[in-house]
Amino acid sequence: MEEAKNHPGDYFMMVYRHPETREVLFADLTALDTFTFENIAHEQLSLSDIAAGLKLQFALSDQHPLLTNMIAFVQKMMAQKLFLGYAVERKEQF
Repeated sequence: MEEAKNHPGDYFMMVYRHPETREVLFADLTALDTFTFENIAHEQLSLSDIAAGLKLQFALSDQHPLLTNMIAFVQKMMAQKLFLGYAVERKEQF
């Protein structure tokens, strides 16, 4: 708490239990990590869809750096067994 008083700003953190050890874990999140998590969990969007939306919203010339960071975040969450899987691109189902 003292650290937050000395360095005001926005901070994002995820608290969860490891599914096997039941240990309480903390993960520091960037704003992009938080946005990615929210869109995967609540909107069921693919990473490409999320990156494309951000590219349009912020008039970015390239979404590749966003996608690279989002994939790294999701892979980290999978290694910690918080995510079971993800879609980079949404495939049409017939």
